[in-house]
Amino acid sequence: MFEQINFIPIDIPPLSVDINTIHFNSSYNWWKFTKLIKSENKYAIGEWIESDNSVYKKIKQYIISYIPIDHFVNVKINYQLSTVDNHIDFVNPELNPQLYKYNKDTEPCGYRILLSGNRHALRINNEQSSLPNDTNVYCIRQTETLHSVDDDNDRVSIFIQGWVNKDRHYTLLENSYKKYKDQIIWKK
Repeated sequence: MFEQINFIPIDIPPLSVDINTIHFNSSYNWWKFTKLIKSENKYAIGEWIESDNSVYKKIKQYIISYIPIDHFVNVKINYQLSTVDNHIDFVNPELNPQLYKYNKDTEPCGYRILLSGNRHALRINNEQSSLPNDTNVYCIRQTETLHSVDDDNDRVSIFIQGWVNKDRHYTLLENSYKKYKDQIIWKK
């Protein structure tokens, strides 16, 4: 059943942080961003970057506590600069074929956290998504779901990628399905 889901809100408490203390030190396409994981290449297992920033520490603790990933590959905080065109997140499977296959087999496994911005700006295959007010976390199929984001000034989100813990991941998806079945966007 879960393999047919393109977008699902996730049933965990929302993360709230002061986004004004986040320092964005890189840019790519439609975002300024800061990475919280360092790794040898785009899809390699990485280590958390040490920081004295209390917001980064809070984000790290939240992710470790709630997001069912055993080995993190990429965690970055994105600040949206403009409309985000249609794209797919995991587009270079040749850089880590094992991770790509594992992600494909455990989809949807692209965890994202919306820290600020419009809860309806994300479009999945040009269909408007709806993120409920009692969570700011959602999951998408990162290996194949075409998605975009409307122009959303000051949108800040966290992109999370890695090797999910299957048991915790599927339990969380099951609970989220029961609670948010009306907000799910299915593959067509």
